Amino acid sequence: MKTPMKTLFGAVAAALMMAAPTAALANNTFEAHQQLWNNVPRIGVKTYINNKALCSQGVDGAYFSGLRTLHICQDNGRPGGPQVSWTDNDLDTLRHEVQHIIQDCAAGSLGDDVHSPMFDYDALKGFLRTSSLSQEQLNYIIRDYSMKGVSDSDIVIELEAWAVAADVDASSINKKLLQYCGR
Repeated sequence: MKTPMKTLFGAVAAALMMAAPTAALANNTFEAHQQLWNNVPRIGVKTYINNKALCSQGVDGAYFSGLRTLHICQDNGRPGGPQVSWTDNDLDTLRHEVQHIIQDCAAGSLGDDVHSPMFDYDALKGFLRTSSLSQEQLNYIIRDYSMKGVSDSDIVIELEAWAVAADVDASSINKKLLQYCGR
């Protein structure tokens, strides 16, 4: 019998062969990203840009639930350096990592280090099916995280975060952040 995770991965691969990419993000302005960035500390998460230790590891960003910290490593920044102009990838990373904060709140409470997808199983399948991420991209995400020893349930968390970052604008993510994690 297939596990729901293996069924989801199989459904993602099959459905994406037929899926058309979604339209470009509307209203995904820099100002909307600033508002999102500004609301993260308001819900109780500290924000850091270009953290020397973390950004030296070659990552784009990270959310650490237990520490309640969000880190962005800017493409044109240097580890330990000041904030510089944000690139499209930096903004994408912000959307991705804030989705992890939402997943943290969706599973229980902020900072409890327990995450769950915001979407239920069927809705997530549909969302991934219509995502602008290609089948190749989703398969890469699954393969990459699997090779790192990430559990199937955490791969689902990542798939959702990658697809949300690609297809949901900062204003909508901000509304969900406040809805799920607001005080």
